[in-house]
Amino acid sequence: MPATPEALLKLLLELESPATATAEQSSRAARGAWKLVALTSLGWLVLSGITVTGFVGALERQDRQMERSLDRMEQPTQRAR
Repeated sequence: MPATPEALLKLLLELESPATATAEQSSRAARGAWKLVALTSLGWLVLSGITVTGFVGALERQDRQMERSLDRMEQPTQRAR
């Protein structure tokens, strides 16, 4: 079963509906649903972490470039004194 929002919703709705399945089958299906939710959440968490790390790296590079530019602007004024 593909891990799509539609498939997850269908699985959760099937778990809530009264079925003739045994308690063991219901328990196994519930564990599968929660495992799917956990893996999807973990994937989004990792993707968010990678994105934030990229943004922080870009900000640090920009900060270093700005510091260098400010240092270069200050150097000629110090020599004129």
